Amino acid sequence: MENFTDATHPLKVVLQLHVATDVAAAQNLPYLLDVLSSQCLAPSPHLPKWTARINSLLHSKQVHGRWAGLCLAHKTSLHSKSVMIENAQNWLGIALPNLSRKESEQILVASINLCRIIFCSASDIPEFQRQVCTPNVPKFTAAMLALFERDECSHELKILLLRTLTKTVSSYSSIHRSSHALLSTLCLKFLDGHAPTPTHADVLQAASRLYATLPATGGKVGATNLWKKCLDDTLAFGWNALSLLQSVLLPSGNHPQMEQPHITIPLNVDRLRCYVTIIEYLFQSDIQRPVQIPIGPLVAFSIALLTLNNEERKTADHVDVNIQIIASSVVSDVWWTGCNLISSVAFHARQLLTPQAPRLVSCLVYHLERNDTYCRRLPYLKALESLLTYTLPLHSEATANRIARAMIPLISVVLPLQSELESKDAAQQNKGKRKKKRGAGFEGDEIFKTSRDFLFPSAQDGEVVLAVCRVLSVILRNPSINPATHSICFRVLLSILLFLPQKSPSSISPDVTLHRSLLQQVQDVTMELASGTTNTMSKTLAIVLKAVESSSNVDALIPELLLHPRVPPLVRSMPHVETLSLFHAEESSEEARIRESFGLLAVSPEAATTVASQAPLEPPAPVSLPPQNVALGPLQTAPVPHAHSAPTDGDVPMIDMRPAPVKQQSFKLPEPAPIRASTPIIKQTPPGDEEDEAMPSIDMNSDSD
Repeated sequence: MENFTDATHPLKVVLQLHVATDVAAAQNLPYLLDVLSSQCLAPSPHLPKWTARINSLLHSKQVHGRWAGLCLAHKTSLHSKSVMIENAQNWLGIALPNLSRKESEQILVASINLCRIIFCSASDIPEFQRQVCTPNVPKFTAAMLALFERDECSHELKILLLRTLTKTVSSYSSIHRSSHALLSTLCLKFLDGHAPTPTHADVLQAASRLYATLPATGGKVGATNLWKKCLDDTLAFGWNALSLLQSVLLPSGNHPQMEQPHITIPLNVDRLRCYVTIIEYLFQSDIQRPVQIPIGPLVAFSIALLTLNNEERKTADHVDVNIQIIASSVVSDVWWTGCNLISSVAFHARQLLTPQAPRLVSCLVYHLERNDTYCRRLPYLKALESLLTYTLPLHSEATANRIARAMIPLISVVLPLQSELESKDAAQQNKGKRKKKRGAGFEGDEIFKTSRDFLFPSAQDGEVVLAVCRVLSVILRNPSINPATHSICFRVLLSILLFLPQKSPSSISPDVTLHRSLLQQVQDVTMELASGTTNTMSKTLAIVLKAVESSSNVDALIPELLLHPRVPPLVRSMPHVETLSLFHAEESSEEARIRESFGLLAVSPEAATTVASQAPLEPPAPVSLPPQNVALGPLQTAPVPHAHSAPTDGDVPMIDMRPAPVKQQSFKLPEPAPIRASTPIIKQTPPGDEEDEAMPSIDMNSDSD
């Protein structure tokens, strides 16, 4: 704590210079709110003068003076609990009547903030709660409920009122037991959907959080029943909204046609979004006793949301074109709402959702296999990641392999296209030709280029590729993955690990941090896949070493992978050959069939030799060659292909498993010297090894004994 002298005390300076008049207090309010701290409001001779000045501002006849007094009282209550307790009764006597009078919005906001900090910051003092809070909290709640009925209540004021009610109800739940019906009606008024524009996100979150807090008003025993009733009512409202959408998509004689589909359809879609948000906040509500989660109804509702489609609508005899267009435009929103519900249920139910996980995973993989834009797959990937992370591993081999195969096309967009590699090879072949016409390029042309090609142009595209890496990291741990599928996933990830450092961060995305995040994700997955038996580590040692070089903090897993002094290598089982097929020559027929089905091409060893032979010959330099059974080369010297957003017709991603050509260097292995027949080959025996020494010959014609 700072020791202020009487001449330099902040409160003395503030009282003399900044709050001398009501106008000066309002003008200097931003500076005062920044200067005031707990050290300034420590007990001192100037503190009573400060509280007296605040009281005089609160009774000012000018609006800006009262506003400055409310703000300064709120700031003082935050930093000095003793001052707040001493003056709370007087400040509440001024702030609470402001809510009932017709005041400006600035006065209302300042009064609400002051009352909230007084009621919620001294909950550990029973006498203060008995004398100050208990008599005034019901008045404060009734005044806030009356503010919603005013026509001049703005959007920001409604959000503040909902958040303040949530804080007040959670702190004084027993006092609000009689107001449960009014608060529930108020919440459902905001959560009943809005059309044609959807409900604002801040209003939706504030109202859902307040609705999820209301079960606490029932006490320890009744809170569980109220929570269960709120969840059942929300599911019933959700089924009603979904049935109305199904009546539009699947018309029959029992469902009447809608008079205003352009209002009804968006309204019910927004209602579904509101009800799913309510369920998410109900899972986060503070209930003192355990509750039973209805997993079966929640899973059934989620599957109904994910399986809603408009395919059968086209088979009807009469189809309204306007209704068909509106319904088709909102189906994807309903699917995304189902994904959000699955993510929330999986996060809170965790292993209890394991029996229902295969059904949900199948629905999500079906949507991932559909032809859709890249950024629109993000909700399905997030829901799939939540299911695979928080539930037990899938026991179905077909489902696990289907997930892994669905991830390959989404992650392979990082690899270069066939046309790009062919254009690079053609440029290298024509590089040494004479009389070649140079392109009409000028220095600084990139300044006038208005558009740039990014691999992931939007932020959602970057989130999609990161989510794919996380899903692959989880699903490849499943022992039910087919060896061929596991191998092709590892080869694609290893190709990305070799290719990605050659790309500049500015060519990947407008967000330059995506390149580092993606490279770190791929390194983590490949290093986890590389950890296995000693034979596997001998082939993937370069991956671990590369991860050690690129990572700032070495994880504890890396030394564990490199050092095994007490574990003999033969204790662990040997891996299958299919899991180590990192080269084109070791590829099995099943793996080649999977690779070709995704449009992936593998570079043959002959092509790698041809590219390596095109490098200029110079005197060899003493460098260390990489192991011949690991396709890792100097990544920083390889040519950088152009960025691309998606494969076009005729272009397929390339799995380049060859080492990258080294710039300005060439290596030539020494040829073995010819062995002549007349030259004897003598094996030199190391000293001290007497067991392998040859026996001398014995001359039988010798006269010696």
